[in-house]
Amino acid sequence: AQASLVPAINALRSRPEARKTDLFVATVPTARTVMGDKVDVTSLMLGLGLLGVIALLKIFKPQGQINPSIQKQCEKCVNTIVVSDVEDLKRPDGKVVMCRCWRSKKFPYCDGAHAEHNKLTGDNVGPLIIKASK
Repeated sequence: AQASLVPAINALRSRPEARKTDLFVATVPTARTVMGDKVDVTSLMLGLGLLGVIALLKIFKPQGQINPSIQKQCEKCVNTIVVSDVEDLKRPDGKVVMCRCWRSKKFPYCDGAHAEHNKLTGDNVGPLIIKASK
């Protein structure tokens, strides 16, 4: 492919009005000169565009399910706690902190796992705090 450029470059050099930019443009390889005449530029650009979209989707992958691992056998996960049964409400601080991010190792109680989740996702989820009435 480069051999076919030699006569064109020599013809440009022989012209007195030839500019350096003309010579530079004539020597820059194109997709056709590098890969041959069988290259379909539209297909090449479409392929590169699709690769770019796939890369962006992998980088900015949306979060899937909120609950990654807790009680996955349930169709709808519901936890019921009767307030009079919660021993923590009888303590001096009188509160219970419940998980709402589904990432707590002590689920249904909060262990602070939402802080890391919020940092990674930009979310703002926090716990449910139940306090005893005074």
